[in-house]
Amino acid sequence: NAEYGKQWYQRRVRGFLSLIQNLFTYGLVIVPGALAIRWVKQTNYIEKINPGGPMYKLILTCVYGKKDIVADDILEKGEGAITPEATKAENQSPVKKLLLCVIGLQCSYLMWGYLQEKIMITKYGDMQFKD
Repeated sequence: NAEYGKQWYQRRVRGFLSLIQNLFTYGLVIVPGALAIRWVKQTNYIEKINPGGPMYKLILTCVYGKKDIVADDILEKGEGAITPEATKAENQSPVKKLLLCVIGLQCSYLMWGYLQEKIMITKYGDMQFKD
C-alpha cells in the first residue's frame, strides 16, 4: 500500500506540473495577444494604416470585429468600405456555415489522429512511446 500511495502521489504531482506547464504555454500566446490588442486600441493604430491593405483588414477583424466597426467604417471610408453584404460568409445560409464548420472540425480531428498515431508508433533511436 505504501508503494501505491507513492505512485498515486507522483501521478498527482506530474498532473499538477503538467497543468502549470499548459497554463504557462497558453499564457505565452494569450498575454502578448491581449497586450497587442490593447496597444492597437489605445493608439488608434487602425486610423494610421492604409484602409485597403491586408493589415487593415486583419486588424479590423481580429481587434475590432467587422460587425462592431462596419457602421463607423462606412461613414469614414465611403462606398468602398467593408460591409456585411460584401463579405462572403454573411451571404451563406446557416446550414452551409454549419456544414462547413463540421467538415473543418472533422478534418482537423482526422489530421490530429493521424499525426498522433504516427508519432506514437515511430521509434526514436532506442526508444518508443508507450501507451
